[in-house]
Amino acid sequence: MMWERVTLEDGEKRDQELRGEYWGKMLADGSVIHRAGSSNDQMSAQDTINYLLAKEVHYPLQIQRELVKVNKSLQETEARRHLLHMLEASLNLYKAKATRLKSLTQEELGSDWELPKDILETSRKISKILQQIKILKVPLTRKVQVLFGSN
Repeated sequence: MMWERVTLEDGEKRDQELRGEYWGKMLADGSVIHRAGSSNDQMSAQDTINYLLAKEVHYPLQIQRELVKVNKSLQETEARRHLLHMLEASLNLYKAKATRLKSLTQEELGSDWELPKDILETSRKISKILQQIKILKVPLTRKVQVLFGSN
């Protein structure tokens, strides 16, 4: 409804502003602008949907680009960095829980027989996370290869 009140000249000016100032990077990376008609124009919406459905382009995931095009090892990918960050956050939570459980006094415990089981389970989870973190570490040999530019 609002766009019906905009003059063609103002609309073109705003279009150029958006293309240059806000959408420039996306357009440079291959994005396409599909202009919709009036708010009551169902044909315009259908045209946009048909355009999208007709595209048979499959975009690779970032991890695929990193592994294939950039020739990174799995340990060097952003996915690994993200996963490592999540594991480290979980590790910190479990370590805090273990510290809290171990610091409980006999009075605070009362007759809670589940505590040793909770401590053991928390300890197991910490060990498992540490193993996963170790797997995600970049081997020293790979760090040296990257440092000296050999893939």
